[in-house]
Amino acid sequence: MKKILFVIGLVLLIAAFGSAENETDEDVQAMNTPFGAQARMIQLQSAILGNIAAGQVVVDAGEDNGDQQEIIARLQDLADEAGEGPVGATHEEMAAHFIAIKKEAIDLTKEFREGVKNRYSNEEIKELRKDANNARKM
Repeated sequence: MKKILFVIGLVLLIAAFGSAENETDEDVQAMNTPFGAQARMIQLQSAILGNIAAGQVVVDAGEDNGDQQEIIARLQDLADEAGEGPVGATHEEMAAHFIAIKKEAIDLTKEFREGVKNRYSNEEIKELRKDANNARKM
């Protein structure tokens, strides 16, 4: 069951960042104003925090999840970074910062998901997914 939760969390993480390539151009366009940049950074932070909650369900469900715990910690650092944003940055700098954080979060999510797939059965992953979805809603 722990493995399932882990895989579900991983699937949710990937789904959240799955269409990142297409969305990045729209994200950058929204950053042309200070308010738009701040809103996109908050949305990114929120998405990362949701992935952390889902991933934590998976980590808590398993044993020997050191690698996944490390990924969760790195995602937390990214969420903090997104919440702070570069002070006094131009919209181009904010956009570059946003893209860098988003790309790294996507890469970490993929890495987390691969670890889940290798560790848990499909049935376990289904159970983990349910629990991870519930964690995201809280």
